[in-house]
Amino acid sequence: MDPEVPSTAAAGESVKKHALETLVRDTKLECLLGAGGILLAALLLRNSGETLILIVWCGLSLAVYLTRMLLIGGLQSPDREAEPMPARAYAILTVTVAISGALWGAGLALALRYGPPEVGQQLLFLGVGVVTASVAIHAGVLKLTQLTVATVLLPPLAIALTQPSQTMLPSIVGLIFASTAALLGARQLRHRLTQSTQAIEEAEQLRNYLDQRRNQVEKLKVEVKASQTKRDEAELAMRRMAADLGLLQGKSKALSDSLERLSPIDQITGLDNRRHFEQTAEAEWRRASREGKLVSLVVVEMDGYEEFIQTNNRQTIDAVLKRLGFTVRGFGRRPGDSTARYDDSRIALLLAGCDSRNAERMGENIRKKIETINLPPQGPDRVARNMSAHVGVATGKPMRGVGVEELFKRAEEALYEAGFHGGNRVSVHRPLSRLRLERWDASADGPLSEQAMLQKLLLWGYDTKRDLLPPATKVDPQSWDDEIVLGIMTGELRIEVEGHDMVIKGGDCLVIPSGVELTQEVMGTRPVLRFSAVKLQ
Repeated sequence: MDPEVPSTAAAGESVKKHALETLVRDTKLECLLGAGGILLAALLLRNSGETLILIVWCGLSLAVYLTRMLLIGGLQSPDREAEPMPARAYAILTVTVAISGALWGAGLALALRYGPPEVGQQLLFLGVGVVTASVAIHAGVLKLTQLTVATVLLPPLAIALTQPSQTMLPSIVGLIFASTAALLGARQLRHRLTQSTQAIEEAEQLRNYLDQRRNQVEKLKVEVKASQTKRDEAELAMRRMAADLGLLQGKSKALSDSLERLSPIDQITGLDNRRHFEQTAEAEWRRASREGKLVSLVVVEMDGYEEFIQTNNRQTIDAVLKRLGFTVRGFGRRPGDSTARYDDSRIALLLAGCDSRNAERMGENIRKKIETINLPPQGPDRVARNMSAHVGVATGKPMRGVGVEELFKRAEEALYEAGFHGGNRVSVHRPLSRLRLERWDASADGPLSEQAMLQKLLLWGYDTKRDLLPPATKVDPQSWDDEIVLGIMTGELRIEVEGHDMVIKGGDCLVIPSGVELTQEVMGTRPVLRFSAVKLQ
């Protein structure tokens, strides 16, 4: 049954049962009143002289009323309480109603025809009272009312019309009025009863509908409560699982850290891990400091690494990193060279005793070699391409106050610069960029001479001294606490800063910031006339 449509079966059965009970009750009352009316009529006609007819009429009428009482009692028996009224019993009931009315009509007609006029009129009013009582008792049951009116009032009306005397005129008018009023009253009562019955049925349907909805609401409450309980249990289980997962992740990280400390090898690429690589770089830095050598660092990172790991599985990513590490390691075969997985996406190569030029050339060779590595198909069109990488190179010379951490920092800065400019290139950290070279401009400074050089430096605000460096002279590394300017009049002087060098010639002025340590060496066979200028106090 559709839960949205309220069932009317229970409401219909309830209405039918109520109608049957009302019919039984009303019929009993009508029979009692009818029997009382018969006795009252017999009392009025006791002196009419028609004793036999009176006895027969009263007997038949009382017998009919008794039969109706018995029939109604049978309908109200416990065995028939839950069953509808049989059609045969209803037909018998209707016939007995008609017989009762016919007996009343016959009695009234005989009284009008043969009895005294005053007695006939009294009996006529008594019949009208019986009809009115029937209409009121049966509450507008139209068939029973029509039978009562037809059988009770029509016979005396016919007798009254056949005797149109002055004394019968009130009787005729009264009968016609009574008949009309009875029929109209029955119809009106029937209409009201129909409306009342419909209202009862609708009320029953609405009550059943509300009961169904109330039951559904109760079921929903139970289901919601059960769902809430299940959700709470699921949330509790998820919190427990999250706590267990966090514990397992912590244990996994601790185990991974322990393995990294115990093993110097990265498990994916087979290269040194970062911890061991930093220890190796520290050792090489100290050895280069003792021997006065340079140390270079090359850091390589694949272009588009973040997009690559988002579109590939872990197995493919590990295979590509392993191939990249193998390629970079092929360029570090000398004693002291070391290759490592620097972090998730970077491979580092340490080159002991390698100057800046060779380190830059090495970085470029690595970049070109990486371009030959094939990558798996990428993107929605699944197009295969070759790998590219950006490379950062830094060279340093161990000195006082400068550790290997500075070398790592410079290499990372160079790597960032290469990636910032689009990748697939080599960027070199150049310490010489901290120096500023000023060439001699003959149009502005005039002909080059010692006096002109002294005058230029003085205008800059420097106190100048001059010295002469013979050919092949090499000045030990030195640094200054304040900014200094080196000016050259003759010859050529090579300046070296942390493995990077440049040559200045006659007329050049080199501005050196404070803290920069450099080495000077006279080039060629000509001596160098050098001016050293410091800021005036």
